[in-house]
This record gives sequence, C-alpha cells and structure tokens, in this order.
Amino acid sequence: LDLSGLTSAEGVKLPEHVGGDLSLGGLTSAEGVKLPEDVGWSLNLSGLTTAEGVKLPEHVGGWLGLSGLTSAEGLELPEDVGGSLDLRGLTTAEGLKLPEHVGRNLDLRGLTTAEGLKLPEDVDGNLYLSGLTTAEGLKLPEDVGWSLDLRGLTTAEGLKLPEGVGGDLTLSGLTSAEGLKLPEDVGG
Repeated sequence: LDLSGLTSAEGVKLPEHVGGDLSLGGLTSAEGVKLPEDVGWSLNLSGLTTAEGVKLPEHVGGWLGLSGLTSAEGLELPEDVGGSLDLRGLTTAEGLKLPEHVGRNLDLRGLTTAEGLKLPEDVDGNLYLSGLTTAEGLKLPEDVGWSLDLRGLTTAEGLKLPEGVGGDLTLSGLTSAEGLKLPEDVGG
C-alpha cells in the first residue's frame, strides 16, 4: 500500500492489516492517523519529525523506517522488529526504549552519545553507531550478527566489544589502540 505522496493523512482510514509494505514516507506528522495493528513487511514513516500521537503497529515483519525523528519523545516501538529499524536521525537516546529483538539492522548512526542507550540483546544484522565519539556508557550486545560500525570513536577507553562480530568491525576513527581488546571472532 503506497501512499508515500500524502503529506497529510487527514480522513484516511487505513486497513487493520497490511500483508506487505505500507509507505507513508511523505507524512511529517501522524497525529490522528490510526496505523494498522500488523504490517507484514515494511513500514515507511521516514518523513515523521515527531513521534507525538503515533501508535505504531504491534508487529512489523520487516523494515521500520523512522529516520526523520530527531527525538524519541513519545516513541513506543514494537517489541519485535523482524527486519531493520532505522532511527538514524536521533541524536540522543533520551527516552528511547528499543525492541528486545531486531532481526536485521539497527541504525542509530546519528547518536553522538550512548548516555541512556540500552541496546537489544539481539541484533542479527548490522549495528550502526558511527556517530558516537566516545564509548562511555556503551553496552554492546554479546554478538552482532553482521557488521558493527563504530567509526566515530577516537579512543577505545571504556569500550567493551562483543565476543563475536559476524561481518565487518569498523573502528577507523581510533587514533590509539590503548585499551583495545578485539573480539574473539570477526567474520568479515
């Protein structure tokens, strides 16, 4: 169901269930919009600048695009996102409660600090945290299924890397290896 050209959803009654993709990427506000309870694959809300008044579906089977949000205020994410979760616009984790499981990629590249960030125990795909400049307060999952991007870190101070990274581990911003303990296994 592609309604990506809508800039206002006033008067639109969406179905309770969308088996595939639901694209509402043109909306900057979803106030008054009743989203489906279940989206089988992807939900594109990348144009939203605020989560105010948004009640997300209980289940999103694939990608959940919320890249336009700059604040997590009022954001209630589904407990499980089967695919990727794109929150690249957030600069702070204040008020952010992430799902327990993200089946593919978790994009938090806009975060500049890990303060208040509680990552899921499970990230089966890529974990993008390239905006962090310090590892202070950062608790990473024990395993990252694919790649881990921490290219913004300039020091390894306080950094405890996962035991395993299934793909690439990007630490290209480090200027010193002091205190750096690499994972037992890096697959990429």
